[in-house]
Amino acid sequence: MSFKDCYIATAALLVYLVIFSSIAYPADGTDPQHTATAQALSQLNKATLERKIESVEIDTGLSKEDRSKLVSLYRKAISNLETAL
Repeated sequence: MSFKDCYIATAALLVYLVIFSSIAYPADGTDPQHTATAQALSQLNKATLERKIESVEIDTGLSKEDRSKLVSLYRKAISNLETAL
């Protein structure tokens, strides 16, 4: 598996984790502790994804096209996370 494939697999995995974590922790507003937990997980995942974006943007080993695809995947994951909460 090449370095590029590893990045793409990691990005895809994070997208799926964000989606499934939002399903497992729906914030319906009925349980304040549950909502707080979901929001904390959201911020943790968002911060992780933002760090991933930063690392991809400065990685000179990736082509411009690959960088663009990965950043797009990470931003989509952040958007899905924010929408889910």
